[in-house]
Amino acid sequence: MVRWWWPDAHVTPSEIRREVDQLADAGFGGAEIAAVHHSISDKSVLDPAKHGWGTPAWNAAVEAALDQAARRGVTIDLTIGPSWPAAVPTITPESEAACKELAPRLGAGGGREHVPGSGTAARRRRAE
Repeated sequence: MVRWWWPDAHVTPSEIRREVDQLADAGFGGAEIAAVHHSISDKSVLDPAKHGWGTPAWNAAVEAALDQAARRGVTIDLTIGPSWPAAVPTITPESEAACKELAPRLGAGGGREHVPGSGTAARRRRAE
């Protein structure tokens, strides 16, 4: 397994398929895709709104990787998001999505259930 750094989705599905073939031919069992955008500040080179994690371009590239990996018998994993700690650069603190958080709690039957609108982000928003 290798970590496979992508310049967000500034890639082509045909190149992704070729690289999956190279990984399989070299004997690797798979790759973990990690988006790289932090080192590129020039939006004319890499615009997160067009090529960022979760965009249609990103999804098409990931689908190409998953499809080719299945054909070649290798595994593709993804990081939880494009940043560490986990974050998405196109979501700002003012974004509605930044204020949504799910927090687990024990339900009446003792199992875990998720309660929307709880947790740190919700408390911060209510405090405002």
